[in-house]
Amino acid sequence: MVVYIEYVAINNFIIDCLLILSARKAMNLPLNKAFVCLSAALGAAFAVVAPMFKMNAAFTFILKFFAGALIVLVSGKFPNFRIYVRCFYLFLFFTFAFGGAVFGVFYFAGISCDVFSRTTPTEAVLTIILLIVFVMYFVACALIKKLYKRKEITNFIRKCEFTVGGRTYVVNGFLDSGNRLRYKNDPIIIVSPKFAAKLMKNEVFSLVLPKYSTISTIAGEKVIKIYKISRIKIYNGTSVNIINNVMLGIAERELMSGGEYDLILGTVFA
Repeated sequence: MVVYIEYVAINNFIIDCLLILSARKAMNLPLNKAFVCLSAALGAAFAVVAPMFKMNAAFTFILKFFAGALIVLVSGKFPNFRIYVRCFYLFLFFTFAFGGAVFGVFYFAGISCDVFSRTTPTEAVLTIILLIVFVMYFVACALIKKLYKRKEITNFIRKCEFTVGGRTYVVNGFLDSGNRLRYKNDPIIIVSPKFAAKLMKNEVFSLVLPKYSTISTIAGEKVIKIYKISRIKIYNGTSVNIINNVMLGIAERELMSGGEYDLILGTVFA
């Protein structure tokens, strides 16, 4: 197979850039374009120079391992050595994940190419590799964003327990500093329509007389039904916060919770 050096250099530079960006984003580390480009250039230089020397497979593997460690090291600043090691592990993970995706596509397409050495015989194959890697990069970014968003939400989720209509319910609630709703002196918890439907199915609200409260929203003021419960328990690890005289208000629309919670709590429940 004839290998064009310029293809190898361009191929590796772009792929290493995407691998470094993926690893540092996953670790929530600062991104410096100059350092990222420098580390990717080192990776491209290694990919061009290494095949010129005859080395056995074991030595080549060790050399690539240390080359990867160097690439990650110069990609930017790290708070400590432990974070650097984790970033390096992620760099290796994304390397094999991206390479595996390219290998899988090439295998089913019947294209012969040394994926992990990143040598490519033609410009057409280079284009296909880069297209697959770019797709993998955007998929990785979407997953990273989703994981961090879920982590942020999880920090404000509390297990809640309350009794109404003779039944006890355990459900997740989200601590929202923006929820300062009150009916007279009683705090109001917003309940998702889905969970409210479950309560109605159990004829819970038929045993509790409804009251009405006016709340302000972006669309203006609205009147919602609210139901009083004697108390609610908010769990935070091993500790529990018990709030007496609480009102349940049913939301008009489903909460944008992704199924993570069914109650919106206020600051008083923290």
